[in-house]
Amino acid sequence: MKRIVVMSLVAFTLLFSTSAFAVGLGVFVDYSSGSGDLEVDGLQEVDIDSDMFAGGFVLDTAPTNESVFNYRLNIGITDQTIDIEDDFELDLNGVYIENIFGFALIKNENFRWWLGPLIRIGYYEGDIYDVDVEVGEFGGGVVTGLNFKAGSVVLSPSVGVRYSAFYGEIGHVDFDADTVTVFANVAVLF
Repeated sequence: MKRIVVMSLVAFTLLFSTSAFAVGLGVFVDYSSGSGDLEVDGLQEVDIDSDMFAGGFVLDTAPTNESVFNYRLNIGITDQTIDIEDDFELDLNGVYIENIFGFALIKNENFRWWLGPLIRIGYYEGDIYDVDVEVGEFGGGVVTGLNFKAGSVVLSPSVGVRYSAFYGEIGHVDFDADTVTVFANVAVLF
């Protein structure tokens, strides 16, 4: 509930600031999939596969051709599944903030193709066999996307690759993991 209230306050604040800063505000959906390694408290590393579905609010400072640089902020709520060596699944829910720094490769009044790095932080919770799990994430990567006007909205599909490091606890046992994921994101900006 706290996450929904915080995200609603952020969206409400951004809604009233969009005209002052000539930005686009909207919504997005995101899907990512990848693999990596997990190590529990110094034990042997195990292979993991990760799938994540997210949705949330997006802010873009240059949805059309205003400048060469654009900053994009994604604030998302996620549902993530981590398969640990195909033996069992860890289901996590959480929230993340992704900062994208885009640079226009091609731009005109109706179209923008951009490319840039991203930085991501997240917090997730879940349980496995009735044991609580808490996970923090720090990630980085590269993303490219298109912004094109479709009437009064801007449609913005993007794809990218992300490396994420996870640190957390299963009960009172520490673990760390890393993944490399490929993702696709579709945003609608107003």
